Amino acid sequence: GKQGFTLFELILASSILVVVLTLGLGGFLYFMSEVNKADVQNRLDVDVQVSMEHVRRDLRLTALDRMVFYPAGPGPYNAFSFPHARDDDGDGTIDTDQEAKIIWDKTLIYHVWTSEPFQLRRTTFDPRDEELSAVERQEQIDYVAEYGSGVGTHNGTNSTTEVIFQHVFEWTVTPKSGTYDAYSPVLERDVDAVFGALALSNGSHTLKFTVTDKSAASSGYEIGIDSLIMSPSYSTREGELQLPPTSQSGALATNVYMTQGSWSGNHQLWFPATAVGHTFTLTLENDRWEETNFRRSGDSYEDVIVTTEDTEMDFVITLEGNDTNWFAAYQSGDANSGPTSADEIAGGAVRVLLRGDEIEYGSWIDFSGAKCRVKFSSGTNALGILHAFIAEADTSTSNTMDAVASTMTRLRFSGNDHVAILAGSSEWSDFTTFEIDPKKSYLVSYLVAPVAGGGSVWRWEETRGAGVVGSYVIPAASAPTESDASADTWSSRTDLIVSNAILGVSELYTTHPTKGSYTSGIFDTAQVTPNYLTIDWDEIAPFGTDVEFKIRTSANADMSDATAWSNLTSISSPGAINPGDLRYIQFQAELFASASTFLSPSVRDVTVRWDGITQIVDIGGTITRGPNYGIFELLVNGQELTRGMTIDLEIFDYIRAHGSSNLITSAVSTEVTPRNTGR
Repeated sequence: GKQGFTLFELILASSILVVVLTLGLGGFLYFMSEVNKADVQNRLDVDVQVSMEHVRRDLRLTALDRMVFYPAGPGPYNAFSFPHARDDDGDGTIDTDQEAKIIWDKTLIYHVWTSEPFQLRRTTFDPRDEELSAVERQEQIDYVAEYGSGVGTHNGTNSTTEVIFQHVFEWTVTPKSGTYDAYSPVLERDVDAVFGALALSNGSHTLKFTVTDKSAASSGYEIGIDSLIMSPSYSTREGELQLPPTSQSGALATNVYMTQGSWSGNHQLWFPATAVGHTFTLTLENDRWEETNFRRSGDSYEDVIVTTEDTEMDFVITLEGNDTNWFAAYQSGDANSGPTSADEIAGGAVRVLLRGDEIEYGSWIDFSGAKCRVKFSSGTNALGILHAFIAEADTSTSNTMDAVASTMTRLRFSGNDHVAILAGSSEWSDFTTFEIDPKKSYLVSYLVAPVAGGGSVWRWEETRGAGVVGSYVIPAASAPTESDASADTWSSRTDLIVSNAILGVSELYTTHPTKGSYTSGIFDTAQVTPNYLTIDWDEIAPFGTDVEFKIRTSANADMSDATAWSNLTSISSPGAINPGDLRYIQFQAELFASASTFLSPSVRDVTVRWDGITQIVDIGGTITRGPNYGIFELLVNGQELTRGMTIDLEIFDYIRAHGSSNLITSAVSTEVTPRNTGR
């Protein structure tokens, strides 16, 4: 027969089923909780990485010296503002202006909104207002950080704000300071190294260099500074010219001549530290233009040269000349010159062509001069000169035997018209007032005595090119006279002998020109309306010489709206200036020789000062690296410099599980160093 379940059995079976179902559901719920937890974790991980990538991408190509932080001060920060550029013309590169400077199209501000819900926001000001001052730029980020958008601040009508992500999070932006490792296995320069950035106000600032360590490969702790840059105009300051330090310990900073030749000014500031903790401090002003090497792009020189004179430390401007200006050996290129045969030109007249810049196979006259003298050289026999002259050639572009009318000038020897030069010897003429211009060509003419044993000269064969003429000769058979030798025109004669050799004339010497000028390149103060203060220079002015300066400004980088130099009043001594208040500045130095033109003044270390502006700037320079150089830290006004930023971002979210909340986090930290500067 059939038998059913007892009540007990039914209850037991139901209980077991409930237990099994409960355990299964619990496992399922646990499983789903873990899946949810993993999903949330993955989502947070993605969000934090994407958010940080937004920041890295935008910061990578910005300019550290144009960044502004909130709150103001040394940090850490929770908001930062920076310029951003784009490729509007589609050529694959960031757009630049005519001066090759980056065009900053917009301003980006990353900031946090701490009210519910927590948000990381990015406020964009497009287009960027480049006319905002440093104070206004700080006010802009302060407003955005406080109110969450840019609508009510500077350039607010051009602002938009977007949410990068929305979670509970912690966000910390810490300035990244750094030290500089100057070790290198070979002695070299690190050009335009950047130590970091800092906001600098007007006035003087202290730069303290401290040795902190050395690399394992280095044999010493030395510091070498070729030049420094630390102002909004990025004016280069020669390191050695900032000596002496305002303080130093452990070693004595000095200037050292660098024989390798590539160091600016040929020297560096050298601090021979021997241990960690050795330090020296310099004081530099913001802002000023120190012109010490006179090698700025766009410089122009008129009858002046830049030389190192007595010391190899300083470059100076001085009038060119007062030196040998032309050599027969250089013009001819003849390395095997020799004498003519005995009495070859006795009784004849000789005219030698000195070739200037504009003539073919020319450029052998080096510089200008107000007075000149000529050296004549004999051959194996003596040379008797009865009369000698110098004149300007009637063309500067081709061979000629004719002189410009009224330029024929007599050369004398110890006050006499004639001179007897012993065999194998040379004699200089007296100085005569006859100006030499290197662009022009000149003719030296002389009449040789018609006596036996008095007509041998040294000769240099012209080798520079085919058909190059060195001299013209009226032979003795034509019995030339003084008037023949000094005649302006020789081209009408039919008895001339054309020679490809330079005969008897070996050198030309000139004094200084009466005046010359150096016109500086154009300097960008990086201010729209700077308040210019003073110009200073060092000069050495022998008795009878003089130095004067002119200075002008312009709103345009090419000085197209500047006052003409001829309409400016000269400044005869250093002091206050009032050249206007325009952004670009340029000076011209005029040097005047003594009345004799044997003496020239010289000028060095020109400095133009103006009130600086408060702005974050790159601080760096050109640093010497070598096998015995150490690691050092630079503090400016006692503050660390910012070389980049460390950004720490941690995101939180809560999920419910089994009646309680679990905290899920995802964190990322990154270091970002902007690659561009605002220059």
